Amino acid sequence: MEAYSFALISSPIGLEYVKNNLEATMRIFELLGQEGIGMMVLDMLSFILEEIPKSYNYIIKAAKRSAITKSRVAYAELLDIFKLQEEDIKIRVVVFINNLIKFTPNDKLVCKFISQLESLNFYEYLQEASKLQSEKLNQAISNFQALGKVVIRTTQYENAALRNRVKELQNNCSKLEGKLIMFAEQQNMFDFLKDDFRCLEALAKMSVERGTLYTPCISPSSFISYPFKSE
Repeated sequence: MEAYSFALISSPIGLEYVKNNLEATMRIFELLGQEGIGMMVLDMLSFILEEIPKSYNYIIKAAKRSAITKSRVAYAELLDIFKLQEEDIKIRVVVFINNLIKFTPNDKLVCKFISQLESLNFYEYLQEASKLQSEKLNQAISNFQALGKVVIRTTQYENAALRNRVKELQNNCSKLEGKLIMFAEQQNMFDFLKDDFRCLEALAKMSVERGTLYTPCISPSSFISYPFKSE
């Protein structure tokens, strides 16, 4: 296994072999359940995914085949490994899951994958793991939430999301306050124009009653009539 990993990562020939024999990716995934090599298998799968995005389909097939063979829920092996105490292997599990999400062809399949992880209560284990003082692990968990568009309680990602939401609401409040000020100013202008119109309306009525000409530049109190000359 170590020799295969070294040949794959360090030699272009090894990578080319995997490209031409993607069925081997399925066999690598099925080694996840073997004790002592989980970390190496996860590193290889993540590397293959990043270098050969087409390998995604074979890994998904391997997960389904493994679930049927072992009569377990798909990806249960990942949870088994994540439960181990080693911090490094927890990081690798989350990084591998993030890569799977990254190379999933569409949102519908992403939702399906996320729901499968949720059925394993994976969120609860991530929530517990987020309490560890590990910057790399917390960053990987934050990336998982961003890629999967989910929020796990009591994580740094949730706190950051809430802070961003508060900022967004504050910005919206500021915009609304500006609009209210503008509406108030417009209302004052409307009231002024309405009063001015009433004044002009009164002058017009007086002109009609007296049969005179008038100018709107004068007030009713200084109204001067100019009677027409009768012929």
